[in-house]
Amino acid sequence: MPQVAIKKMKRKFYSWEECMNLREVKSLRKLNHPCIVKLKEVIRENDELFFVFEFLVSSQHTAQPRAQQQQQNSHGCVRGHPPCAQKHRRCLFAMQR
Repeated sequence: MPQVAIKKMKRKFYSWEECMNLREVKSLRKLNHPCIVKLKEVIRENDELFFVFEFLVSSQHTAQPRAQQQQQNSHGCVRGHPPCAQKHRRCLFAMQR
């Protein structure tokens, strides 16, 4: 049986449509990049929402050079970091006013 990582959302979700309309779900389903952990499944049980991700042994953040960690843009993403660049190119995390 493969190992997975599970993220439990804090708030309650009372419908499946409400879950599928989350920006995080929409974004993770669209993104396909080797440095972004893949979302395998979304589970709603007893009004609680769980994301099931593929399991990674080491963190991408710990593999970054320390100098690159210091160069962050206004969104908190590291400049020149491929996963962040892909997110911003697709305007997935555009600021809403």
